Amino acid sequence: RPDLVLVDPPRSGLSPRVRAWIEKSKPARLVYVSCDHQTLARDLGQLVRAGWNLEFLSYYDFYPQTGRLEALAKLSPPHETGTTPAVAAALPKEEP
Repeated sequence: RPDLVLVDPPRSGLSPRVRAWIEKSKPARLVYVSCDHQTLARDLGQLVRAGWNLEFLSYYDFYPQTGRLEALAKLSPPHETGTTPAVAAALPKEEP
């Protein structure tokens, strides 16, 4: 089991295969860097619905005078701190 997985995917976000691998391998920590808010929301939504805990989310303006922000999220796997059913229930249903 990995201690840490750091992902910085392209604008298209994590592929379904990578998301499935993360859910299966359950690293002790997952750090997600993103430049696209829609794919970040999609990927975090799937991970939270799978029981992952979103511990930290922040945005950074590395490119002043543009509309681009970078996001940094830190997650822990379900077995460390339990699941977050209230958060998972509040998320929109995943589209097919």
